[in-house]
Amino acid sequence: MIENCGYASTRGELEYVYGMVTGLLKGFIKSATGVDFAESFLVTKDNSDKMFEILDQYYTRPKANMDINNSLPAEGVQKSKLTKLFIHGTLDRVVPFSNLETLEAINGGPYYEPFIADKAGHGEAQAKYPAEYDAAVQGYLENIFG
Repeated sequence: MIENCGYASTRGELEYVYGMVTGLLKGFIKSATGVDFAESFLVTKDNSDKMFEILDQYYTRPKANMDINNSLPAEGVQKSKLTKLFIHGTLDRVVPFSNLETLEAINGGPYYEPFIADKAGHGEAQAKYPAEYDAAVQGYLENIFG
């Protein structure tokens, strides 16, 4: 199994993106209007928790047949006995690098050295380091298939 820029939990990824978006909105609205977005619209931990509960109850469970509070794909990584190659850029702003560390720590299969792309953003590992990326994938496949 090769995991490239993977997230550890659906809820964690949604919270990360929500935090990025609300952070950008707060700054934009405050600079454009002088209004503090967090105070005016009550962007709090409790309200974001309620929003995720509503999202889960009315959309992700009935429409996508998925529970955002379930720790997929972390559960799969933990339960799978396959050797995995984890690939991640250190400057990934879509799925934070800490997700690689989480997945690596709970890996249920044999250990294989991850490919860490220094100063690469989301999905940029191969473009920034094509030879090293190809060598990591080839080495992993040779290790698996001989």
